[in-house]
Amino acid sequence: MFACQEGFRQVRVPKAASLYSYHHPFIRPELLPDARERALQRVRKNMELLYDANALELGFIPDGRWFKWINPSYRPKNRPVRDVGR
Repeated sequence: MFACQEGFRQVRVPKAASLYSYHHPFIRPELLPDARERALQRVRKNMELLYDANALELGFIPDGRWFKWINPSYRPKNRPVRDVGR
């Protein structure tokens, strides 16, 4: 709704796997190796849900390292709307 109101042409959300924090999350250093691995998997799963699953559910389409939504009502501000029938 905000993107439409503000006249945005499109909105992009990064895929989880393209983020630095996906590959290098902060995990407490005092954890044992098994616990660190479980924490790493949990962080990645949560990021995939937050970024990827929600973007797809909202209708964003995959585009390289991004998900994008294109505003169907976008019109450049300095270009008049053309009547195709004339």
